[in-house]
Amino acid sequence: MLNKTGALFRSTKVALSALFILSSLVVFGQRDSNEYVVSKIDSLLNGSDYSGAQRIALEYLSKSDLSDQERFQFWMIRAEIIRASGRPIEAIHAYEDARSYIPPLENRALILSQIQMRLAECFFDIPEYDEAAFHANESLKISRDTSIANSGHAINYLILGYVDFLKGHYTSSLEYYTYALEYYQMYGYNCDLPLVYTKMARVANALGNSDEAINYINECKLINDSCEFKIYDILTYQTLFEIQKENKRYRDALLTLETLAELKDKMEYTRQSSEMALIEKEYETNLRQAEIKALKLVNEKNEVIKHQQNRFLTFALVGLVALAVLSLLLARVNTHRLRAMKQMEKLNQDLEKEVARRTAHLHEANESIRLQAESITERNIGLTELYHMVSHDLRGPINNLTMLVEFLKAASDETERKQLMDHMNPVLESLNSTANELLEKVDSSTRVENDLRNAYFKSALESAKKGLLVELESSKAEISTNFSNAESVFYSQKYLTSIFYNFLSNALKYAHPERTPKLFVSTIKNDNVILLRFNDNGSGIDMEKNGSKLFQFKEVFSDRSDSKGIGLYMLKMQIERSGGEIWAESTLNSGSNFYVKFNR
Repeated sequence: MLNKTGALFRSTKVALSALFILSSLVVFGQRDSNEYVVSKIDSLLNGSDYSGAQRIALEYLSKSDLSDQERFQFWMIRAEIIRASGRPIEAIHAYEDARSYIPPLENRALILSQIQMRLAECFFDIPEYDEAAFHANESLKISRDTSIANSGHAINYLILGYVDFLKGHYTSSLEYYTYALEYYQMYGYNCDLPLVYTKMARVANALGNSDEAINYINECKLINDSCEFKIYDILTYQTLFEIQKENKRYRDALLTLETLAELKDKMEYTRQSSEMALIEKEYETNLRQAEIKALKLVNEKNEVIKHQQNRFLTFALVGLVALAVLSLLLARVNTHRLRAMKQMEKLNQDLEKEVARRTAHLHEANESIRLQAESITERNIGLTELYHMVSHDLRGPINNLTMLVEFLKAASDETERKQLMDHMNPVLESLNSTANELLEKVDSSTRVENDLRNAYFKSALESAKKGLLVELESSKAEISTNFSNAESVFYSQKYLTSIFYNFLSNALKYAHPERTPKLFVSTIKNDNVILLRFNDNGSGIDMEKNGSKLFQFKEVFSDRSDSKGIGLYMLKMQIERSGGEIWAESTLNSGSNFYVKFNR
């Protein structure tokens, strides 16, 4: 919850950075001279181009003719950019540097108060909450004036309230939150009120006023419905989940957790849709620019050809005049005529060569545009595959965690509860590992080559078993291995773990109802090929009926509600992208054999 609150403060601050910069222009009396530079920085901040904004600010500071007010103003802008880019420790040093440049102004106390507020926010992000509370108090002591800050001292009171809440000082915490609420309402930031109401709900619940806490949550929902800030929707349901969990209303908490997951999925989908829209817009812009450039080149060549034609016409007219004047010199005129015809033929040949060269150039430009379109299409497909991979790989650990919570609720004594709590650690480690691996996949844009090394089959199997610990124990599955022929393969360790996880998950999911699951995993090495074989005694697959559709997207051969038809499809894409192969042999009611071929 602490991380989520800190992240929310950061998102609010980034959105308000530009307002602080523009308002500082009025205070320093420099609006007309610097407005263009500040608006350019503001535009780069809105596009998250922090390095570009920083470069412009530093270029401005390098000028030798700056006034004291201008120099301080852009030191502050530099600090704001660093803070907006999510580097709170560096921002602390930047604000302290800016403080040393404050010119002798009448509103010096007001400026010092605002710097203290910014320092409080940075220390909150680290997080060092006591230091953050100290600077928030200093900001309030120095000046109660709020003419620069776009929401007054609301941030100071939010920080003070949160620090008191962590220390268990609920009465003073609620008082601080009430002050923050008044400032937001005073300055018209009604859509940001959920930032305060959710914290007041936590305090009310801690004081035993659960009904009042729910009323605060309902206020948040009404505001979110009208303002449509998705980040505050997530904050509202996250707070509701924490309250329900504290009140031991586990069933309601699970329902809220499902709603929270849906909100996050929708937000991620919206982000991906926006990203795809930007890609399409960029493609259209590039296409339009290429067309304009091509037309411009054609016009330039037409002008050259026209000029050559005009020159030729001039020569022809001179020749006609010469024929009229020198009619007696027919032989010489005839010679000139033949020469002129040869020149015309050469010009036509040159013109044909130029047209052919231009046609080839246009063909190359069109081919380049086609390749760009194919690249963008492949990128869109990759983004879609990544979205399905995230939803598929996280489903198993979350299901295991949900089952443990249900078992914990139904536990009859303390010993059983302790055993269940001990089982939670490997499941949580697996969930954390899976989440980190998915983040790495996003960061590398699904490029496997950055992670290739000697990947060990036994290590991958043990990692996969951690994420399925509850299901393995409840089903009493027996797993045996033989990796003596090949203990490792040059491959991505994370992707090898994903292969084992999918095979284990499917074997447990489609186990035969009348016998204990028995699984045997082995390797075979032949020349430059390593073969992984995964055998189970489960329900099996009707290969004659479904064999051709086994690895296709969203093809489901079972009436189970948790069958999505994504796992084997993603495995096939992943393995084939690395140059390998995957296939299966199966008999209905007798079990299955899955094979993965790696090219060493």
